[in-house]
Amino acid sequence: MLLAARERAEQAGMTVIAVAADEELRGPFLVARSIMGSVQAIEVASDSPGNDPLRRCLSAMSGEDDPSLASLPADQRLLRTLDLGAVAFRALAGDHGLAVLIDDVQWADDDSLRLLRYVVRANATNPILLLFAIRPEEFALVTEAVNLIADMDRMGVVRRLRVNRFTPAETRSFLAETLDGRRAEAERGEQLAAEEVERFRAWRASLAVVPAIASLRAHAEEIRAAELARRPDGEGLFRIMLALVAEAAAHVLRHDAQAPFVEAELLADVAADVMRRLRAAGIRSMCSVPLLAGDRLLGTLNAGSVRDDGCTGEELELLTQVANQLVIAVDNALAFHKIDELKEKLLQPV
Repeated sequence: MLLAARERAEQAGMTVIAVAADEELRGPFLVARSIMGSVQAIEVASDSPGNDPLRRCLSAMSGEDDPSLASLPADQRLLRTLDLGAVAFRALAGDHGLAVLIDDVQWADDDSLRLLRYVVRANATNPILLLFAIRPEEFALVTEAVNLIADMDRMGVVRRLRVNRFTPAETRSFLAETLDGRRAEAERGEQLAAEEVERFRAWRASLAVVPAIASLRAHAEEIRAAELARRPDGEGLFRIMLALVAEAAAHVLRHDAQAPFVEAELLADVAADVMRRLRAAGIRSMCSVPLLAGDRLLGTLNAGSVRDDGCTGEELELLTQVANQLVIAVDNALAFHKIDELKEKLLQPV
């Protein structure tokens, strides 16, 4: 009902502000501040004569009023705040009108309800529509809310609409309309996801033509092919290196390593049989660089050398630069996988 009223008010050119009271969250002028501090109110008041009344009203409601007025009695300060609120409502209404929709008004704070009563009395001739949704069984227990409706009733400006429960036929019709809306949103979400996936695929494909990455891929493949041609047991060596990757990752997790580390730091953690097989394969030195995406460990980049001094500062610096690029590629690949999973969920029947 509130949504339908909002659509009609917007079609009539009125400024529409919709808020909801909360059963547990209450405070002085909380609902009123939600109205005056809403995006719609600020947009209407900006660069217009209504900006100053709105600003002064919000300041008074927030306890940031003119310090010179602090000596006023409490009832006079309240009256001033109510008067500023009425002026702000009048400014927001302007010539096109203001529609304020409040859900669960029985949970509104007393100060906001008093302000609404004041607005009804002070701005009776202004184009202001107040639409309240209430729970009758609780509304009757809130004195200020009852007084608000009673005032409006005495002025002849209140209309009541009782919403009954849906019949079985109405329930079926409502559910059908809701499901149609959900299907439409799901189709729209699917289209957006498909567009994002295509953009991601195009971006990922473009990485192949980036000189540094293309050169790195080609160089790595050349090394692999040359190693396999030179060593009959080349595939065995790669299996050993895979074992080293697991050991290096375990080292990172055990020691929370954030920086590259070389063989001496790894020796204590790497299994003896892995070290023996590496030595037998001719590996004399090695180093590992953690692949960290923020605080997430994606893996390690490991390098071995047939030289005893194969892991110098320059090599570590180069490996670190390569690792940074790998982190971006792996992290994006994981994001791509997640996009695919979300797309599959969107494709599931509603």
